[in-house]
Amino acid sequence: MGLREDVAELLAELDGPRGEDALCALTSMSEALPLVADAYYREPDAERRESVIHCLWQYRDHAALPTLRAALRDPDDRVWKEALDGLVTLGGTAAQRTLQEERAALPEGINARERQEWIDEAIEQIRESTDPG
Repeated sequence: MGLREDVAELLAELDGPRGEDALCALTSMSEALPLVADAYYREPDAERRESVIHCLWQYRDHAALPTLRAALRDPDDRVWKEALDGLVTLGGTAAQRTLQEERAALPEGINARERQEWIDEAIEQIRESTDPG
């Protein structure tokens, strides 16, 4: 089997009883990151998108930033919260800038205010993790 097939098989197992094994196998394959990112965009099921985003940030690679950013716009709360967790974990200036830009782009409304609060908290967590003092 090729890489694409291996990744597809492991992604299919993320929500199953062997999910942790699949996650470990995927994240040990750094060359699979672009395929995992691509899977997010093709996945219609919110629960599976959440699993894909979780897997993606487990790589601890800033190459995941564009997909994490896209997931901040996901209509499902579980998915965008998973993206927030990923951005906080990756940290750094690029993740902080991504959060600030997405916060500024949120539309008005009650849901937007709640998301702004979550994003503000995530930005603060990144600042705290990079503050040498």
